[in-house]
Amino acid sequence: AHSFATQAAFGHITKSKAKHMKKFSIISFFYLLFTAQLFAQAPPIKWGKIPDADLKMTVYEEDTTADAVILADFGTITFELNDLGAFCNFTQHKRIKILKQSAFDMGNVEIPYYAATKLTKVRGLKAQVFSPSGKKQVIGKKEIYDEEIRENVRVKKFACPKVEVGSIIEYKYQVFSPDLVGLQDWYFQGENPVRWSELRFQMPEWFDYLTFFQGKEDMSIREEKYESRIIRGFPVNTKLARYV
Repeated sequence: AHSFATQAAFGHITKSKAKHMKKFSIISFFYLLFTAQLFAQAPPIKWGKIPDADLKMTVYEEDTTADAVILADFGTITFELNDLGAFCNFTQHKRIKILKQSAFDMGNVEIPYYAATKLTKVRGLKAQVFSPSGKKQVIGKKEIYDEEIRENVRVKKFACPKVEVGSIIEYKYQVFSPDLVGLQDWYFQGENPVRWSELRFQMPEWFDYLTFFQGKEDMSIREEKYESRIIRGFPVNTKLARYV
């Protein structure tokens, strides 16, 4: 297991020199990745583009006992300023290969998110299932539910139809939130093996996050860089990071 914890400090975007310190943590497993060039480079997977070898896969060679394998799990964390304030935008694109009947329950997907204000939104949620032959079935909007599981914590739920041995489940979404401290957790490895896990991070200089990594495995790729970006018409020194 590999874990990732973060402490954040940020100040109001005014002429005041006063800053407010806050803390939060992120738990994760295995790998992470980041850089300036990497935000420019193509994502590791494209929506709906399933390699033929993945459709035909019957066993994951790195772990032949696995019931399922996460073929790819790609996330980004970026920050945005608009007339309502500062927001964090978290995206995730995940692809899962079902190898045994015992993994059919992975077709019941739950996406929890913290929604302390009405400004928090889950946007662009899409999901689909591919049969071993490559036939695609799209999960409709009417099949996606939103529930409150406790105060300020909600979950998006959907069930993938006709999951069978050899199926590939794919989904992606965004969580747009004014909560700059309680960032989304990121898990690099978990109960099922993950073939590729990547997180990219883009942070303007107004925010400062200290990151902590735990675990026996080091990052396969760990890149960090600063460069100037234009935000609302002004050049801003921005940290770009990529962890794999």
